[in-house]
Amino acid sequence: MDFAIGGVAVVALVVGIVEAAKRFGLKGKACEGVALALGMVFVALAYGMAEGLIPAVATPYITWAVVAIFGGLAIGFAATGHYDLLKRLLGPFDLVELEGEVEVVEGEE
Repeated sequence: MDFAIGGVAVVALVVGIVEAAKRFGLKGKACEGVALALGMVFVALAYGMAEGLIPAVATPYITWAVVAIFGGLAIGFAATGHYDLLKRLLGPFDLVELEGEVEVVEGEE
């Protein structure tokens, strides 16, 4: 059985949420517990939606929520990843914006 909600794989959704929790300070066994709990919840939702156990009137809202959560996580991770990458690439330089123009100056260390 394909465990997906709104075209989003449950595995990717759980990994994304656990990674977000790690960025907020969750560590060790707590990460495993969160991953297991989320996995059970999302698999139960996916199975219930696929087998018609969840009323059809609720499935669009569940799908919307899952896609919104996963989309938000994906965009957030992409934004922070780009920021970290640029920070690493520029090294000791800082970008300073002066009246609409960007100027590269050597950073203070």
